[in-house]
Amino acid sequence: MLRGCMAGARRGAQGQGAGTAVRRVRPRQLAAEPSASSVQFRAAVLRGLGVEMVGASSEDVAGPQGGCLAQKGLQLDGDGGVYLAGNLGLRPEPYRWSRELLARTQSNPVVLNCFGLHEWAMVYRPDHRSAGSARYQDGLRFRLSQSEVNRLVEESQLRCSHLDALRMFSPAAQTRPNRFGSIQALSRDNQPQLEQAACVHAALDLLRWCIKLSPFVRAELLADCLEHALRARRVDVAAGPYDCLEFGIEPIRIETDMGRREYRDLQIELMKEGKPLREQLIREYDLLLSSIADANS
Repeated sequence: MLRGCMAGARRGAQGQGAGTAVRRVRPRQLAAEPSASSVQFRAAVLRGLGVEMVGASSEDVAGPQGGCLAQKGLQLDGDGGVYLAGNLGLRPEPYRWSRELLARTQSNPVVLNCFGLHEWAMVYRPDHRSAGSARYQDGLRFRLSQSEVNRLVEESQLRCSHLDALRMFSPAAQTRPNRFGSIQALSRDNQPQLEQAACVHAALDLLRWCIKLSPFVRAELLADCLEHALRARRVDVAAGPYDCLEFGIEPIRIETDMGRREYRDLQIELMKEGKPLREQLIREYDLLLSSIADANS
């Protein structure tokens, strides 16, 4: 792990040539510094894009503890090491796909009547035997009986729009009537047509797409997406059939009209909070894609 201390980043391209924006940070052992407030990346708004690790040494880059950094494209330059997006041989397609998904999620019609039933569909077991994704919730107690969970799924239309949530439905739930026909027929090719901004899991995914962009993303945006994802996850779990009082999470009783209204209100709140984060992420992806295009031209 790199040595040194984290310092605030600054916009600049000193020593990197005209038309190149480099984000500069001082490396440190992050585990020893719990505060993320000292890590700040300023937006790179010029033609190129990079991250400079100020104070990195040859040992950091190619030594026994840091050789992997060279493999990931870190090069010694001046008083440290620099990652330049254009020098890493990055393929644009994965980043273009994520950028398109973010944009389509923002523009697709919203769904405000799913009521968080995806968590119920994941543990739907009409034969009362463990099946499907139930193993992921093994550590959580139900606040209702299995029969009550089954009944709510059977009495409701499943309107989930998130591909990864749909794929985690129990086998029995995947055969239930839903707005897409056959869940088994869905794939990543369908995902941009499915996802929409009111989805709680789309709010969680803002962190996912932000991490994918690292290290070419501002630390402030990463922290904002993390906080947003934590809020969304609390809503996600609270609306499920689980008893999470020991974690300080009061249930959102979507089996009642009042609970469904509460869930819908929280969906709208998360959607409004997530909109500027998603817009910022789209701009960050555009910046990286532009840098990759410049390098390949």
